Amino acid sequence: MGQSAAGEAAFPDTKGHWAEAAIAKAQTAGIMKGYESGKFLPDSPLTRAEAVVMLNKLLGREPSAVAAAKWNDVAEGYWAYGAIQAASSDEEEDVLAAR
Repeated sequence: MGQSAAGEAAFPDTKGHWAEAAIAKAQTAGIMKGYESGKFLPDSPLTRAEAVVMLNKLLGREPSAVAAAKWNDVAEGYWAYGAIQAASSDEEEDVLAAR
């Protein structure tokens, strides 16, 4: 997806939305990619998993497959499991200090 040369919305449900331009920029930068349905759902609340994935992307953290789960409410098969594990890891180098 992404914003077309014709200026169409990056996602069909963001066309005319007050945050359309910002959403398109975040999508183009690879920070957000929307849902498998091709929609963005701009008026839906941001989940903690979505926030963690975006922050990891901004900080350059890759998803982790650390063996021991850090949280008992995040199943290993959950779509954001690796991102949550990476954000929770104290074994990784401090990404802010490295910048």
